[in-house]
Amino acid sequence: MRAKVSLALALALDPPLLVLDEPTSGLDALVRREFLESMVDRAAAGQTVFLSSHQIGEVERVADIVAILRKGELVLVERLDDLKRQIRELTVTMTDGQVVDTPFLRGCGAPT
Repeated sequence: MRAKVSLALALALDPPLLVLDEPTSGLDALVRREFLESMVDRAAAGQTVFLSSHQIGEVERVADIVAILRKGELVLVERLDDLKRQIRELTVTMTDGQVVDTPFLRGCGAPT
């Protein structure tokens, strides 16, 4: 209930810029969905919304541009569509607890 009240207070003033850190934590599924839809509507109306989240599915629903931070350093700013086109799924096979050596893993800094 506290999360809902905090969000309502922040949105009541209709600010031109929203900076939200994990805004959906503590919300039930219905309220979470309604909130994310309202953020899409706000962005479509020209309002800037910065959303920090570890919930990738939520980010995909509302973001046009994604920034990734690692240890407080900005490592990437990319349009979400472009970033998704660059992503590859990798299946790694382990034998006796050891990752099978592949050229791709050597190139990405993963332990082999």
